[in-house]
Amino acid sequence: MGTQLSEFLSPTKLRHLPTNIQIVDRSIRMEMLDWQGEVLNDPAREKTVSGGRGIWKTDFGMKWLTLETLESQFRDVAVFTSPSYKQAKRNIWDKWNKFLEDQPVKIKVGENSQDLVIRLIDGKSIILVGMDNFDALRGIHPLGACNDEKAYSPILGFNEVLDLALANKKGKVLNLSTPKGRQHYYRTFMKGWGKSALKGHKSWIFGQPDVMTIPYEELLRYMPGMGGDKEMTPDYYAQEWLGQFLGYEGLVFPEFVARPWPEGHLLSVQDWNAIRDQCYIFGACDWGFADETVFLWCARTPDGRIIIFKEFTVKNRTPTQVVQLIKGKHPLPDITYLDPHAWDRERDGKSVADEFNNAGLRCEKADNRFQASIQHIRIMQTQANPSDYYMFMIVEGQATKLSQNLSSLEDRDLEPAGGGFKRHADCHAADAARYGAMTLWATPIVITTEQLVERGPIYIPSQNSMDPNTNSEVEEQIEFHPISGRPLN
Repeated sequence: MGTQLSEFLSPTKLRHLPTNIQIVDRSIRMEMLDWQGEVLNDPAREKTVSGGRGIWKTDFGMKWLTLETLESQFRDVAVFTSPSYKQAKRNIWDKWNKFLEDQPVKIKVGENSQDLVIRLIDGKSIILVGMDNFDALRGIHPLGACNDEKAYSPILGFNEVLDLALANKKGKVLNLSTPKGRQHYYRTFMKGWGKSALKGHKSWIFGQPDVMTIPYEELLRYMPGMGGDKEMTPDYYAQEWLGQFLGYEGLVFPEFVARPWPEGHLLSVQDWNAIRDQCYIFGACDWGFADETVFLWCARTPDGRIIIFKEFTVKNRTPTQVVQLIKGKHPLPDITYLDPHAWDRERDGKSVADEFNNAGLRCEKADNRFQASIQHIRIMQTQANPSDYYMFMIVEGQATKLSQNLSSLEDRDLEPAGGGFKRHADCHAADAARYGAMTLWATPIVITTEQLVERGPIYIPSQNSMDPNTNSEVEEQIEFHPISGRPLN
């Protein structure tokens, strides 16, 4: 694949224009890489590009959607999606407006920087949408769509809203992304790949070495076996720089992205310090004497987000020794959700949990519903408001073991029955995170009827008492805790 930029001068073809629209000169001056011209000229209705980092995917998406909008027979809106609203505004909004304003002929007639809408000639417009709030697309029937970094957007927004909306006008689609394992973007890519491609679909892979938009000596720093200061594993290099769907097949947490927010789930220390005083602090611990003990300091924000802000790992230490070491790292939390296996009684009637409690770590038995906890974390990793963090975040640089677990655990590391991780799997930090995410405040524990203590209804009348303000009898209501059955007042 060539590396030289070729000047691309493209008058729009004005196909199928209604007769009441005046035809004007709309020659658009732009530069495109060879791979971009190849994709542009292909007639497929849905095109998918899996590309390495830095090959100008977003730049091409901007130009492609501009041309598609101007060529469309419909006076309507085209959609450009990003994983988040902030990512769309930061990465492409200003660049797109400048690109249109620098054209030799008038194309842009207005903009709305709050709603990220660019108004073009002939009553057409382009709207930039963050898929973290995909409901904003409801009621729109786009004439076309470009989905930037689609692998990092929640698939639910496409399945429920955008794909259906495009059917109204048979809108064309361009999907662009660096892979993220073999999740939903891989399935989208395979629809247009090779001889088995579906009708109307076409897919391409372009790696950074094919394009070389960055200096080769910079790429060497990441190449496996080259001894660079940023050397990657072969699979990770193939994914990030070559755009290949290798390794990481069947990830347990495919939504997790070990990159700074808003692209990923790592919260900067500065952002964390700004909100930590508003948070409730608690602990989560996966116990293992010879294997590994992992202790996580967790924070719950007022709106229910879980933030992991510190991590401690140790092997071959007793519960008392672990507590002493934890104290040296950070103050003990008010409550710690401890590995359910630590509560098993030995022959002497004692348990590991007893030892932790006696050493000064106040513990409660963690909720160990395995599949529910996995699903809960995955949902939290995709839920976010346009202006806020994901529901599950890790403070950058503070929980490296957990980040590694969430990035690498695969389906083959699970027990066949789905009841837990296999013994060989490096999963202790992920288990601790499961205990933290499944706290009562985040996900109510389901208790079977046999486990409930005997009690009356949640509200029962007690003996009447006198209201001192009215000197009349009032009937008191006693509220009981729904789990323990104890009175709350």
